Amino acid sequence: MLDQMEVAKKPNTKIWRYMDLYKFEDLLKTRTLYCTQIDRFGDQLEGTRTQRSFELGMKLWLGRYRNEYQMGTELAFPSALHVEDLSRTISREAIFASCWHKNKRESAKMWKRYGQASVAIQSNIGRLLESTKGNEDQFIVHVQSVVYVDHASDDSDEDEAFIYKDSSYAHEREVRAFVIRIGDRGRSEKPSDFPDRLRPPCHLETLIVSVHLPPQSQHFDEVRALLDGAELSHVPIMI
Repeated sequence: MLDQMEVAKKPNTKIWRYMDLYKFEDLLKTRTLYCTQIDRFGDQLEGTRTQRSFELGMKLWLGRYRNEYQMGTELAFPSALHVEDLSRTISREAIFASCWHKNKRESAKMWKRYGQASVAIQSNIGRLLESTKGNEDQFIVHVQSVVYVDHASDDSDEDEAFIYKDSSYAHEREVRAFVIRIGDRGRSEKPSDFPDRLRPPCHLETLIVSVHLPPQSQHFDEVRALLDGAELSHVPIMI
């Protein structure tokens, strides 16, 4: 379920965002938080209800169609399945996310994944949420840890499926800024009508505590110049 109090209770929880230098420069130039449509993450279970919750939803909708519309199961089943499929579509395609990792220190595995031409931004969950404030008329932003579940056996919340991820990814210790455009949730657009990314404005002075480079990086001067050019000369660079 949504944890509305995680940021309030643990605002100083340290988080990291690894990215290549191109995306880092884009962040500094646009001053926006790049948020990807959940449907684009590749994992087909991303943003979906667990099997038990799906079966419960189908049971409830079948009962409603049979009782209220006097439908037999043969006719009610496609209608119930359509409702469940629409719910899945909205959860995966109307919700966007910026993904961070919750760790006390840098990750050698992440440096290996991103290579030498990369950086890691260190922040905390309180700063991540605070950095997006000021645009509440356009975006709803919610920051919390991903909830890892066994999709085969666990329960999940029907209206908040976007916060769940399969337990096979639990080692990632992921924290996300979930973003919804005002008015998008519950709309009836076709999936193709939703964009594949959102860019809510982001106050970088609030977001960035420090910028870290991989061991033996040759890009210190380049990163320093990018930060200075973005009027972030106060941000320390760590190697």
